Order: sequence, then structure tokens, then C-alpha cells
Amino acid sequence: MRRVLFFILVFCVLCSTFSLSQNYKQDLVKMNEALKKLDKFHGEIVIRTFEEHNSINPVDEKKASVKIENGNYLSVYDGFIFLSNKSSVLFIDKSEKSITVSVNNQTMNNSVYNGMNFNPDSLVRMADSVIFRKKNTDFIQYSVYSSKSVIKRTELFIDTKTMLVKKLIYYYDNKMFSKNNKVIIEFTLLNTAPAFDTGTFSENKFILYKQDKIVPSSNYSDYKVFINN
Repeated sequence: MRRVLFFILVFCVLCSTFSLSQNYKQDLVKMNEALKKLDKFHGEIVIRTFEEHNSINPVDEKKASVKIENGNYLSVYDGFIFLSNKSSVLFIDKSEKSITVSVNNQTMNNSVYNGMNFNPDSLVRMADSVIFRKKNTDFIQYSVYSSKSVIKRTELFIDTKTMLVKKLIYYYDNKMFSKNNKVIIEFTLLNTAPAFDTGTFSENKFILYKQDKIVPSSNYSDYKVFINN
């Protein structure tokens, strides 16, 4: 009788896992579709790193900002600024005091858009198992387990209203450094209808065009400019 109950239990678990995986894949597709439909977006992000899985206090905390409007993109993270608009792509490194410029580079602009999208099938393939945890008016939560990556477990929180990522918790199994780090990436702001100031996505904040030369703006006068043709 115990053996029969055991096989019934295994069958139920396998059936529910398959069903949940399908729901997980469907939610990932919805997330990808939500990203493609975004004309405007403003996200403020906090990234916390913990030494161990069960650590309470982070050993490092950084903030990031992402702004998107009609194909223009601006991100700021840990001394790095990335700007992409219709005319140019800029990468600013504050520690090196350098500005790298790619002018009229459509390939670079397309890579920004493509980088924002992900392949749901690849995420499903990477997962050994996916467990549905919770759904309420604020978020949908999944636990994703994988033996194919140094990230052994991911807690995925999807914003119920926008179908965008609300929070990610990565649990690393990093034997190379003898550390089992935990990283929490959380959106403290998810605004899909922001009002940006004029010039938010303008390269003129960083560089100026003088005749046939590109020079740093007054606020970045001590920066070196590198042209990537």
C-alpha cells in the first residue's frame, strides 16, 4: 500500500511540475511581450550582495537606473553610464574618465533593444525544475532550480500589473571561490509612463560636435573621447 501511495504521489508531483513549467513559460512570454510594447520606462534598481545564502546583512549594495523612451536608452550603474539614441551610442567610464562614442551605429542600437529581450525557451531549458510559489495582486513568484549554472536557484518575482521583473534573488554555488553568494536585484521603482525632462537622452550632456571633431562637454572637460567607428 505504501508503494502504491508513493507512486501516486510521484505521479501527482510530476504532473503538477509539468503544468507549472508551462505556466512559467507562458509568464515569461508575457514578460517578453510587455518589454516589446514599452515605449517609455523608468526603473530604479538596488543590487545587494550577501556573503552566504543565509546572510541577513549585505556586504555590498549598489544602485542603478534605467530610462527608456521611443527607442532611446539611458542606464547608470556604479560609475558607468550607457546612452543610446538615434544618432549615437555612448559609454562613459567615470573611474577611467573616458567617453567611448559610436556614431550612427545601427548595429549597436539594435543590440541595446535585443539585449533587453530574452528567449523564454532558453530559460526553460536551463531550468531543471520550476516551482510556483505564490500569486497575489502584487507579484507572481517562481523558484527556478538549475544544475547547469553557478546560479543554482533563482527566486523570480513578476509584477502582476506590468508583467515586468519586480525582483530577482540569485543563489550561487561558487566552488571556485568557496563562497555561496546571494544576490538580490530589486526594482524600487517601476514606472511605465514616466515624464522625462527634455535632453534626458541627448548626447550633448557628454559630448559636443566641433567642426569635424567630437570633444567632451564642459561638465566632462577632463575626460578623453574615443571614437568607435
